[in-house]
Amino acid sequence: MKLSEISIVDAPKHILIYGPPKTGKTFQSVKLADHGYNIKLIDLENGFKVAKQLSQEAQERIDIISLPDTKENPCAMQALSNLFARGEFSPCIKHGLHKCQNCIAQQLPANHLKLSDLGPKDVVVLDSMTQWGNSILSHIGKNKGEDWVPEWEDWRKLGAVLDMGLSSIQNSPYNWIVITHEIMAKQQNKEEKIVPIAGTRNFSRNSAKYFDTVIYCEVVNGKHQFASRTTYKNNILTGDRLGVELENAGDKGLLAIFEGDRSGNKQGGKAGGSTASGLDSILKK
Repeated sequence: MKLSEISIVDAPKHILIYGPPKTGKTFQSVKLADHGYNIKLIDLENGFKVAKQLSQEAQERIDIISLPDTKENPCAMQALSNLFARGEFSPCIKHGLHKCQNCIAQQLPANHLKLSDLGPKDVVVLDSMTQWGNSILSHIGKNKGEDWVPEWEDWRKLGAVLDMGLSSIQNSPYNWIVITHEIMAKQQNKEEKIVPIAGTRNFSRNSAKYFDTVIYCEVVNGKHQFASRTTYKNNILTGDRLGVELENAGDKGLLAIFEGDRSGNKQGGKAGGSTASGLDSILKK
């Protein structure tokens, strides 16, 4: 296929949105429901409440899949591993565990998401990668005692699990928005830069490579600011492969990325099939 025949505007959107707490990351993501998009909000931080600000019609387009993740119950690790490995998961509402045997025995309800059922107007929002990384580390250290301190091999496993999950998103034919927080990381030129949190500082430094768009959120002069221009600020990592500049998009927000120039043919794709066996080997209990 010729490059001229491919419309990247119609291609699936893979967006990373990050910044300090309470800067509008979650609200900006679910606000797409106001424009006819169906949101599948995988909520690890109980942040769904912000979506109640939307109209009733928009709220009907938002499905909440709550994963009540804690150090004692690192359910996000278990549930998301199944989603990325097999393209679907059924976390119970009570514990957030995929195919929870206790809840199945008691016939308690569960959520369900199957990626192959999604269409171009569906968006999966993962809130947040920060808690997902914490969940992976809690799972690795489970049953190792309160005095457990992660060693090099534990950090390696954390990076390997994040890499497989994010690689699945990177090659996914579906729309994804991943939310996370910020961290200061030293670059190869020894300068420090604000980057998205993804496990360790070293992994965080390169986490943007899995996404087409990296958006930074902050509050400036009492207003929420969303930036995607590569040259927004020298010490903050941002960028968009379509060249969209959210800082100049006004009230459009993420709609500027999802609905740009729609000329050209549509682009499709299939997800890779190697994730399951790789994750199983890493996550085997």
